[in-house]
Amino acid sequence: MKKWSQQARAQLLARTKKDYIQLLDKDPEWEQVNSRGATYGYRNPNRPPQHQYVTIHYHPKERYNHWSLLAEMLETICWTEESLKKRKVLKKK
Repeated sequence: MKKWSQQARAQLLARTKKDYIQLLDKDPEWEQVNSRGATYGYRNPNRPPQHQYVTIHYHPKERYNHWSLLAEMLETICWTEESLKKRKVLKKK
């Protein structure tokens, strides 16, 4: 698993699941598939099989409480601290 700075972790944990859904919706590489009710599924056919699908279980204003679960999702999506800084999701030091 990739290393993330404490500042980046704090910023990412402060975001809601809705924020991550909006980021995936804006990302041209990811397409929404198999979404039902509070479950949002996304697919990226250009990634290796273990990184092709991600699912977010959405509830209003809910956040990821544990870094390990969020880090696993970010790794599956192949987002890094640098890529999120370029997208202006993370504030630079």
